[in-house]
Formats: sequence, C-alpha cells, structure tokens
Amino acid sequence: MKRRTYAVLGFSTLGLLAGLASIRPLADGGGIDPSYGFVAAAFGFLAGYYQVHSTPFENPNEPVPEWWFKLTAIGVAVVAAVGGGVLLVLAII
Repeated sequence: MKRRTYAVLGFSTLGLLAGLASIRPLADGGGIDPSYGFVAAAFGFLAGYYQVHSTPFENPNEPVPEWWFKLTAIGVAVVAAVGGGVLLVLAII
C-alpha cells in the first residue's frame, strides 16, 4: 500500500465515523448535528486533498512502513478496549 493510499483511507474512515455521529440524533427524532457534519466534511476534504495533492509526504508513492500498520493496530485495539469497557460500565449502571 502506498503512503498516499494509507492517508486517504485513514481520513476517509475518520470522515465516515464523524458522518455517522452527525446523523445519530436522527434516531432519537432530532436533527443532524452540524458540528459533526462539519468535521465529516473536513475529513472528506482532506481525503480528497491527499489523493490529488500529497505534498506533505516526501515520497507519496513509496510503500507504507510496517510500523505504521503496527501503530494503527495498537490504536484500534486501545480504542476498542476503552469503548468496550465504557459500554460495559454503562450497561451495568
């Protein structure tokens, strides 16, 4: 995977999560949350920007270093563990 593709996938994922958070109030009969909507649009813009104009990387077409994947896996595991713990505590309370 290229560095550019990795960045685009990362920003797209964050944009998707923010987009889902922005439409979450619709389930409760509310409206779309404009704050999360703005964040989702910003991450979508960044994903497109990095795909077209990836100058922040020295060599955007080089392969992604292996440690990027390891760091991402650790971050996802920490977020899943903390989120699961919070949901468990909220279910008990």
